[in-house]
Amino acid sequence: MANIEKELRAIMEAEYGEEVRSSIHDAIRAGNDEIVEYGLREEERSQAERERIAAENTRTAAEKYGEEA
Repeated sequence: MANIEKELRAIMEAEYGEEVRSSIHDAIRAGNDEIVEYGLREEERSQAERERIAAENTRTAAEKYGEEA
């Protein structure tokens, strides 16, 4: 999970409109970046799992073929 403590503190300390908008923007961006990164890591994990299953299926088929021969 993203640690946006710095961004939240900046929002609370902002005094002027531009500072407030910028602080809110930065906090939202930090959260969004974390979500995007998590999605990429999850896709990589899913791809690795699909590859593992395919390799296992290949190994099982090779074993079965070897037993039949």
